[in-house]
Amino acid sequence: MPLIEALRREVAEETGLAVSSVGDYLGHFDYRSGSGRATRQFNFAATVTEADEPVKLTEHDAHLWADHSEQDRVSSATRAVLDAWGHRAA
Repeated sequence: MPLIEALRREVAEETGLAVSSVGDYLGHFDYRSGSGRATRQFNFAATVTEADEPVKLTEHDAHLWADHSEQDRVSSATRAVLDAWGHRAA
């Protein structure tokens, strides 16, 4: 499936992590990229292999890893994806 192949490739390129399995589809949302292009982001639950080194973001380095205490700082679209993941993980 091309979308899953793209998911694996983007995770590897942007984080250095390898996706070992892809789970549920969690939804999508549209946004404007930094260059102003209309973009659609598809979101899936995924499992990655353990990293030998800390993850270093290459394309989204202005963003942060948000633990549970910081997730109120995300957009409403991202909040909806996190809620979908939380309902499936429960």
